[in-house]
Amino acid sequence: MDIPSGEKVDLVFTFDPKGRRGIDHKTITFFSNDPLTPTKTVVIKSRIN
Repeated sequence: MDIPSGEKVDLVFTFDPKGRRGIDHKTITFFSNDPLTPTKTVVIKSRIN
């Protein structure tokens, strides 16, 4: 997906906790052509009961 400079987009992520318990960590890495910040990683933490 290409997003023009200055524009924004809403992203929807789905997490299926089936078969999982306890604390879980997942990462999503975004890649860009920005020379100062070519990648940005977001850590998503969850506690599954």
